[in-house]
Amino acid sequence: MIKKLALVALTGMALCSLSTSVLAKDNDVAALQKSCNEGDLENCYIVGTLYMDGDGVTKDAFSGVKLIEKACEGGVVDACSLLGEVYLTGKGVKANSNQASYYVTKACEGGDMYACAVLGSMHAKGLGVRRDLDNAATYFKKSCDGGEGFGCLLLGKLYEDGFGVNKNYATAKALLEKSCSLGNEEGCKNLKLLDEKMTKNSK
Repeated sequence: MIKKLALVALTGMALCSLSTSVLAKDNDVAALQKSCNEGDLENCYIVGTLYMDGDGVTKDAFSGVKLIEKACEGGVVDACSLLGEVYLTGKGVKANSNQASYYVTKACEGGDMYACAVLGSMHAKGLGVRRDLDNAATYFKKSCDGGEGFGCLLLGKLYEDGFGVNKNYATAKALLEKSCSLGNEEGCKNLKLLDEKMTKNSK
């Protein structure tokens, strides 16, 4: 996932953490597919991931993506998050940053605060959307306010570096402290580095 600043973003991304291997063992795929056909969109998502991975079924990325898209459009936020990853990385489909931004936006709007941080990164880089640092900061803040340490990290780095905002070490430190307290290891590392920088500058 994204571990540093926005411009290093969007490599190795994994927006959702559903274990399809467990699902494949604990559920009958045919039963899940039947449930999906009857309108259970959560099971459409599950079956889609199984097809994407070839887990318990013959691998069929195209069918998997279609099922996951159906789930996303029906309001399954994890499905939208996964589609953002799929279209960013080209996993099973042709990479498409415009499609990625569409699904990451839906995931963010659906309450996935990690997706909001990723969306901010896309705005910072102009990937799939028009480059807009104000929007980047807005999405980072939404993510951070929603309790996602990664969003706090990215917003903190903006203030530390003066990237699209006025440089402010005090604000950056507060954000990195929050990131660290929320369990983000990079937040903790960057907090230590900022403390060292502030100490050096004060001498």
